[in-house]
Amino acid sequence: MTDFNWRVNKTSSVSRARTGVLNTPHGEINTPAFIFCGTKAALKSCSAEEAMKNNTQIILSNTYHLMLQPGSEIISNHGGLHKFMNWHGPMLTDSGGFQIFSLGHGSVADEIKGRNQGGIRNKSLLNISEEGALFKSYIDGSKRLLTPEKSIAIQREIGADLILVFDECTPFHVEKSYT
Repeated sequence: MTDFNWRVNKTSSVSRARTGVLNTPHGEINTPAFIFCGTKAALKSCSAEEAMKNNTQIILSNTYHLMLQPGSEIISNHGGLHKFMNWHGPMLTDSGGFQIFSLGHGSVADEIKGRNQGGIRNKSLLNISEEGALFKSYIDGSKRLLTPEKSIAIQREIGADLILVFDECTPFHVEKSYT
């Protein structure tokens, strides 16, 4: 397997734009790249084999959904996310932060359409603290705490090539002091 490395192929003479190649243990990604979504460790409307035949370079899966079902331990016990999905190319996992924080603030569409009048949508679903985000599982109603450390640990356990740090996608209506 290849170590990670990044190579710039071309830079723009008028901006900071560039193209390049990111090497991962599971293959190369030519950038910029379109990332296909396999949110719950499955692509919709095509198999992993079909995606590979059609030059899909990378797939994104979601830490929040995978931690709730089937769980990181099950994925790990099946050889990691690549084997679990039968995907042999690069994998990216997000932190789960956006999905968790949307439990409290709703979606951007809610904000635009005025369905979320500038506050927490349902305090019983989400409690944010310096430690992390305490939320109720949509699967079984159990309370779960996702901390930045746990998000990284889950992503490492399931074996993604590229992992993202825990983030909070703040709604546009909050004060600058909140962000």
